[in-house]
Amino acid sequence: MSLLPEPELQAVEAWFSDLKDALGVSRNADRGRVLASVKKLVADNDTYDQEKRVVAAACGYKRWGDCYAWANSKLEATPEVELPEVFSKPPNGVVFRPGGDYDKAQKRLVKTRLRLKEVWAEVEAELAADPTCADWAAEQKEFFVREFEATTDFDEFDQTCLAFVRNYEGEEDPTKAWVEVADEAAAVFERNYDLPPGLTAELVTYAEEVGVEATKKGLGEARQLNYPAGYWLNYLLTAYLNETKRPEREEVWEVSDLFLRATELWGCYKVVSANDPDHPSFTKRDYDPTVTLAQVAAAVKKLAYLKDKDLTGTTEDWTEEVKAAVAALNGEKGVTATA
Repeated sequence: MSLLPEPELQAVEAWFSDLKDALGVSRNADRGRVLASVKKLVADNDTYDQEKRVVAAACGYKRWGDCYAWANSKLEATPEVELPEVFSKPPNGVVFRPGGDYDKAQKRLVKTRLRLKEVWAEVEAELAADPTCADWAAEQKEFFVREFEATTDFDEFDQTCLAFVRNYEGEEDPTKAWVEVADEAAAVFERNYDLPPGLTAELVTYAEEVGVEATKKGLGEARQLNYPAGYWLNYLLTAYLNETKRPEREEVWEVSDLFLRATELWGCYKVVSANDPDHPSFTKRDYDPTVTLAQVAAAVKKLAYLKDKDLTGTTEDWTEEVKAAVAALNGEKGVTATA
């Protein structure tokens, strides 16, 4: 039973209810829970004051107000440009990733929009200085729209924006840096005695004329292979057959299998000893030196056709088909190196 008059008791209860709301605790919280929340609030406030003093000192200010004014001026200095509507809401990759949260992403978006405003201001400044770079400006804006829509990490995207504004290229990504490979392949073929010299020469010439490329990562991996000549044969042959400057890994594997099988059916090599003293039973292919790129292409294309049609012919049938395709090039019987 309370000793307080009814009006004062109601006032205390109302004040206690308002206190719960202000603290953000449950309306069913007891006095102990409310008191603990008040103590935590006081402790957090003390910590906050200490942190403000540290930040102000680190920035060279004695008073927090001066430090805050300086920081606020930096934000106000952010270029006021109009961003596309796509930047008004966080991308799906940020919201729906593990641990993602729309409300948190929306708040975090404020910082990213500041970086984007810097990008847009930079692009607009370049365009104003040189009106002829309109296509470049449009490409840059399209690039950042695509990157934003695809990003799953605001921090990484902000770094991309910052690198653009500061014109920082950084280290080259070896998986995205493409280089021409004709010289690399030619050097490898010069040290090789197992492949038809005419075939490899024609492939190098084609690579030079077309500008066949590989990534720097792929180039490094090829240099680590035990038989790089075979790799470059398949790579350049794939480029030739598929009429592409940048063959995909899966395409090279497919052409490699077709080349091995087609030349086997064609019979343009002999199986001889590998002359490996440590492995006397090892063998290798000794190709007829007169084999040409046109002949190999004909054999591979014919085999690819036969496999694609899933014909039920025997090995003998396929052998005749492949040999006929090669012979049709010049009306002759074609190369037959097997005994």
